[in-house]
Amino acid sequence: MSVSKTIPLEGKLDGWTGGVDVPELLLALSKEGRTGRLEVSSADVDRKVFFDDGRIVFASSSSPDDRLGAYLLLRNELGLADLRRLSPGVRPGLRLGSLLVEQGILSAEGLPDAVLGQVRRIVLDVFRWPRLSYRFVEEAPRGNEAITLEVPPARWILDGIESVESWLRVARGVGPLDALFESIDGHEESLRTIDLDTGSLELLAMLRHPRALEEICGSSELPDIAICRRLWAFRLLGWIRCHPLESGPDEIDSDIEALGMIWNDESRRR
Repeated sequence: MSVSKTIPLEGKLDGWTGGVDVPELLLALSKEGRTGRLEVSSADVDRKVFFDDGRIVFASSSSPDDRLGAYLLLRNELGLADLRRLSPGVRPGLRLGSLLVEQGILSAEGLPDAVLGQVRRIVLDVFRWPRLSYRFVEEAPRGNEAITLEVPPARWILDGIESVESWLRVARGVGPLDALFESIDGHEESLRTIDLDTGSLELLAMLRHPRALEEICGSSELPDIAICRRLWAFRLLGWIRCHPLESGPDEIDSDIEALGMIWNDESRRR
């Protein structure tokens, strides 16, 4: 998998059937230094992810579950009575966050963290969508948002793939399951911009020499699914590569089916 190939600025993604998946699209927009908004739609939900020179800086959603009040309620940081009392006062130019600060429910210092957590959740939820329609629109940076994200692209890829719950998508991201994986010299500079957990650092250190997936899973303390998610992210970021053994597409698909990765008829209808 590589982000060097050209990805259209409008189209459809289907992570279940292969091809370009959400992490690859977002990383490509980042590497190309795009500025504008990425509009994504799945089922009845529309979301927008805003980029400034390749950095994700903001996101919005049409889903009521993605609003600040719902986010704080689910995190037990806002009571239902206060949410019902303040929601009618929200109007253009007066957001719920301002009302929460005025009422002393949130501190002025705590509001940015709440908004950033809400926006981060919207972006990470996009990673979870196996199928979506998208369109990227070039436009000037948003100057009306006082609170914007400052997250390195690699952090988005690592956290976003960590949230993917489809084994089929993860397996396709990892690549051939009988391949040998090894790290690529030069990725160390990228690690300085993010704070990797100990398990990821140990995994990268293990891959200084080519290793098979089963050997990696047997040697690491991480759960197997966590290892596979990280290998997908590492490959996409260009930190590791794999050396597939001699096997054609039919053989690889057979391996996937044998391991229970082909979704059932119910999943097909989603």
